[in-house]
Amino acid sequence: PPKKYFKDHPEWFSEINGVRRDQRTQICLTNPGAFETAYTNICEIIDAELAKRRRKGVEGLADQLVVGISQNDWRNFCECASCKAIDDREGTPMGSLLTFVNRTADDIKDDYPNVFVDTLAYRYTRKAPKTIKPRDNVIIRLCSIECCFCHPLDDPDCPHNVEFKKDIEEWAAICNNLYIWDYTTDFLCYLSPFPNLAVLQKNVKFFKDHHVIGMFEQGNYQSLSGEFGELRGYLLAKLLWNPDMTEAEYYAHMDEFLRDYYGAGWKYIREYINVTSKKAAERHLFI
Repeated sequence: PPKKYFKDHPEWFSEINGVRRDQRTQICLTNPGAFETAYTNICEIIDAELAKRRRKGVEGLADQLVVGISQNDWRNFCECASCKAIDDREGTPMGSLLTFVNRTADDIKDDYPNVFVDTLAYRYTRKAPKTIKPRDNVIIRLCSIECCFCHPLDDPDCPHNVEFKKDIEEWAAICNNLYIWDYTTDFLCYLSPFPNLAVLQKNVKFFKDHHVIGMFEQGNYQSLSGEFGELRGYLLAKLLWNPDMTEAEYYAHMDEFLRDYYGAGWKYIREYINVTSKKAAERHLFI
């Protein structure tokens, strides 16, 4: 945290236009001191979690952990000469981030052989680097936040999804542990209509076909529910259990839920879903 370290080590944080930032900043990913301190902190977090599991008597997978090392949720990545050189060479700011993450993964693998290092390919780091590949104990968690969610992700006629399809193809070619952070609701207002139900089945199948092995479907986590919150949860659970289900099977699950949840008027709800999905497909839909 800058509050703890910036005063003594401003060089550990983002340099932007020649000035080190202490507000809404990132780590300078090529600074040796920043790496060593971060690595020490990471190992302390891992040790504390393992000790907690041992105290609880957890058996079996007690030493299986994923430790997350990702950018803060804003831009302001470091533009110092060292970081910029890597990013320019790799064609993406993921270059310096994955260098940092790979080094961490290399250093922990002997002491923590069952620990994976997870990093987000998110916004400015979404694009895969040209030459750097993730280590075998690294998870790349690709985020779909900029995508259109009323058209399938492999729709060649949706300009907002074409680049994402290219990105997932490039990551799938170099990453053995490809995860997804997907978005399934309107984050400005959980109660407002968000007609994405017609693409959920196609998108989960798309992820599976591109060698994704881990999925996080983010819904309206700050409220009890939202527009069709229970229906989405039910359908996504079915899809994650069976990503190869057919479109007919998907809509059979939908009808089953609607009948049991709404009772005699369920067909009107299904008609509403069909109408709003068709109308949404005439434009684009973002979170």
